[in-house]
Amino acid sequence: MKKLLLVSLCLLVLSMTQVFAQNRTVTGTVTAKDDGLPIPGVTVKVKGSTIGTQTNAAGKFSLSIPENSTLVFSFISYETQEIASAQRINFNVVMVSAAKQLGEVVVQAAYGVQKQARAVGYASTTVDSKLLTESKVTNIANGLTGKVAGLQINTVNNGVNPDVRIVLRGNRSINGNNQALVVVDGTPVSSNFINQINPNDIDNVTVLKGAGAAAIYGSEGSNGVLLITTKRGAGTPTITYSNSTQIENFSYFPKLQRQFGGGAGEVIDPNTGFYGYVPYENQSYGPQFDGSTVQLGVPLADGSVQSVKYASTGKDPRLAFFDTGLTEQNDLSYQTGDANSSFYMSAQDVYTKGVVPNDRNRRTGLRVAAMKKYGIFTTDYSIGYTKTTTNTAGPDFFQGRGVYWNVLNQQANVNLRNYQNINDKFSDVNGFYNAYYPNPYWQTVNSRQKTTKDALVGNASFKVAPVKWFDATYKVSMSYGWQQFKGTIAEVDFSPYAVSDPFGTSNIASQLKFKPGSVADATYFGDGGTGYSRLQGDLFLTFKHKIGDFTGNLLLGNTVYTKYINLVTNGSNNLLINNFYNLAYRTGEPLASTAQYRQNLIGYFGDLNIAYKDWAFLEVTGRNDKSSLLSQANRSFFYPSAKLTVVLTDAIPALKNKKTLSYAKVRGSYSKVGQVDINPYSLQNVFASTAGAPFGSTPALSLSAQLNNPNLKPELSYEKEVGLELGFLDNRVYLAATYYNTHTKNQTFPVAISPASGYATSVQNLGEVENYGWEFELKGSPVVKAGDFSWDLGANLSLLQNKVLSLQPGTNEFQLLYNSGAASNSYAIVGKPFPYIKGTDLVRDPQGHVVVNGTTGLPTLTANVVPLGNAAPKAILGITTAFKYKFVTLSAVAEYRGGYFINNIVGQALNFTGTSAVSASAGRQRFIYPNSVIQTGANTYVPNTSVSIPDGNTGFWTSSAYYNATSTYVNSAAFWKLREVALNFDLYRFIKNQKVIKGLQFGLVGRNLLLFRPKSNPWTDPEYSIDNSNAVGTTNENQTPPTRLYGASLTVKF
Repeated sequence: MKKLLLVSLCLLVLSMTQVFAQNRTVTGTVTAKDDGLPIPGVTVKVKGSTIGTQTNAAGKFSLSIPENSTLVFSFISYETQEIASAQRINFNVVMVSAAKQLGEVVVQAAYGVQKQARAVGYASTTVDSKLLTESKVTNIANGLTGKVAGLQINTVNNGVNPDVRIVLRGNRSINGNNQALVVVDGTPVSSNFINQINPNDIDNVTVLKGAGAAAIYGSEGSNGVLLITTKRGAGTPTITYSNSTQIENFSYFPKLQRQFGGGAGEVIDPNTGFYGYVPYENQSYGPQFDGSTVQLGVPLADGSVQSVKYASTGKDPRLAFFDTGLTEQNDLSYQTGDANSSFYMSAQDVYTKGVVPNDRNRRTGLRVAAMKKYGIFTTDYSIGYTKTTTNTAGPDFFQGRGVYWNVLNQQANVNLRNYQNINDKFSDVNGFYNAYYPNPYWQTVNSRQKTTKDALVGNASFKVAPVKWFDATYKVSMSYGWQQFKGTIAEVDFSPYAVSDPFGTSNIASQLKFKPGSVADATYFGDGGTGYSRLQGDLFLTFKHKIGDFTGNLLLGNTVYTKYINLVTNGSNNLLINNFYNLAYRTGEPLASTAQYRQNLIGYFGDLNIAYKDWAFLEVTGRNDKSSLLSQANRSFFYPSAKLTVVLTDAIPALKNKKTLSYAKVRGSYSKVGQVDINPYSLQNVFASTAGAPFGSTPALSLSAQLNNPNLKPELSYEKEVGLELGFLDNRVYLAATYYNTHTKNQTFPVAISPASGYATSVQNLGEVENYGWEFELKGSPVVKAGDFSWDLGANLSLLQNKVLSLQPGTNEFQLLYNSGAASNSYAIVGKPFPYIKGTDLVRDPQGHVVVNGTTGLPTLTANVVPLGNAAPKAILGITTAFKYKFVTLSAVAEYRGGYFINNIVGQALNFTGTSAVSASAGRQRFIYPNSVIQTGANTYVPNTSVSIPDGNTGFWTSSAYYNATSTYVNSAAFWKLREVALNFDLYRFIKNQKVIKGLQFGLVGRNLLLFRPKSNPWTDPEYSIDNSNAVGTTNENQTPPTRLYGASLTVKF
């Protein structure tokens, strides 16, 4: 028996030895194909067994496995891989992101709530960080342009820190705010704050397009919402450094004439009647260039005289005045995290040198965010600080005009770069050749506007989830900032010789004689710009329950916020000491003012979501706000919304598991939302300080000519929306279509009243505007897939219509004002799209031909202003595409806007100077007005074939009805823009065997590379506007021309 046991034991040991001999230890690293980074927590198992492990924080694993086994690698959101072990002992596994079913994609909803896409009952679009920053933008708005249906982003001017206007689904408020609400990690901020956010800190931007999507945000969300979610940290500890360097040049300059030189009719040839050359003129209506040598300007006090060649060759000197701009962006970030904790920290510096000499902007930012779970408790915080300093050229010392305008008033044969030294005798205020417009280089040195913005935005939340069906969160958010502005203009001391004006030119020196220095200071406490500071508290209670096939989710919440702004301004136009900008050293009274505004709001809201079998979804929301802006009787207002969604491919058995139609969803919603469009303290009339009344410095108080209304109510928008979403070919192709119709009533604006009341206007709730349209989104990912090559294609189309249905009874139009308070050419007109351009026109026959005088050949102006065209686009098309082959990706974004008009006041300015190409189109000769007719009787017109205008020079181009008519400069605003092109190289694959660098990418980028517009618009970029008010559709000489940017980028991960 003992021998049997001994033999058995030997056999058992031998068999165990054989088993262990067949096992071996394998190791490996698992990384993501998207970014090449290690993936922690990947499950690695032997197929058909319980043997397994997980990758560590560095994405590495070690496992003892039997011979000839198969390893299975699996991780959420990635495709599962099976790899035969064979004789391998080391595995480098690259995991590919799984193509989720469309309905399974998680999207961001209001207040940070995450939902499956199938449950969303309204139109929304999410732009991820990769698409947002593909071309290394420094401004989030630029990264969104052309990528979202229904979203119109206008860069309203050009400069080192330009303003933007963000509108969703067109303008709906006649005199109130039309811009979308911007929310950063749950903290509402002003739309201009978007310029101060680091795009590389953004995880994604979700655009809630309609009132229904944003109804739960209350009155601030009535124009739609941009939900900006910043990065929180994930994966193994990773340090990322990136640099982007881009140069900037004008992409489009007005078409200027280079045939004729200085003159404005002071000298006229008695034989030909042509204008002679005037060496000191700003207007270019002189004789044609002939290459001769001519005097420039008048002789100086020492007898010096400039001579130049009377010709314009080479680069246009007006264009050559401007520099090549430069933008350098440096970013450094650190992140780490898992399901229970995360940390993210970043720093950024963006330096911009503008195309206008000496214009600079620097934005420096620091941001920290973290999350931690402790059992049933979760804490989360994010805080960011940004400092922005801007230094730009201010107005000149004579008329207070901008650099661009003064450049346009120079002759085409004068090389302006020769006048950069403003202390040179031919460049200074006494010797510059132009008698009527100063050397533009003077203001790039001596007139400066410096702005410093400090902005602090943050939030902290605490969440407790004691049971699976309930959790509670309290969140505190804040947005604080300071803005300091200083504008200075140096003193100008003219020489006695210049003041004497010995040649009788009526030059600047003889008009001013002496110009003291000036200073203007302004300090804002608010959001770091000119908006309000904000302190907000939010309480969220979430309940979840399931009964049979029904799943319910209820969110109850309360919002309380206070907004505050404090403004102090002071200045003087009569400083005593040159280049010493201290108000204590002045003559006369200082210009000073202070203002404080505060507003409070309390809101209560609820959001109930009910799902049936995960294919039918009902959402009902309700919110009640109490606003301090309104009277006690009207300050409480309620607005509801309801959305219904059905996933047809799950609800209808015959549609399930179809490859051709893989996803189909229909949705519909109805919502009501309010907006309060008045400033604090606008219900009652109050007395305001009046400077200089009645005599000098004697103090006085006055009442506004506008009668305020204590009974004002919120503007109310009622919106209906229906949509269809389809996925084809296993969701490689996605199509979404949305129709919406919104009626906005109780419009708030001033209306004319009887002067007998003692007031000119009264603020009322009147009028209604209708907005309706279609939105389409099409995505193919991939359209083509062949080996290592793939092609993605996306398109979004917005067809927008709006109409003013009513205003005050008996009134058919309302004129809009610019932010400055000046009247514009934009109107709200009953029965017309909003806004609509109005102005003077030339008298025309019923067929639209210009009627000219039978004797002079000149046109005449209409007696009254007339409608000339809508100022908002009716169609916006965005196209995105990406071609990828192995480690190379080429992507591009293009955008089209059409169906609207622009009033190019800059065109009139260019005609005045004689620099416009059109002013030289007839060779400054007499000509027959094109396509004109002559009236020969009542309603009888004949073509004009023989009557020429009497003066083809300044007489026509600067003083005729043609020059003065608004319609002359109202042109099609349609354009195509190549917004972005990026060529990126993922170089990590060539160095992945080393252990230090986790990612390496190099790229070439370009933005706004091409602009195509109709020939009828030779003036400027139709995207621009005088400001970001509702009075869109007009540009002037204060917006410098658009620029294109191109450069390179490098990103390294450690």
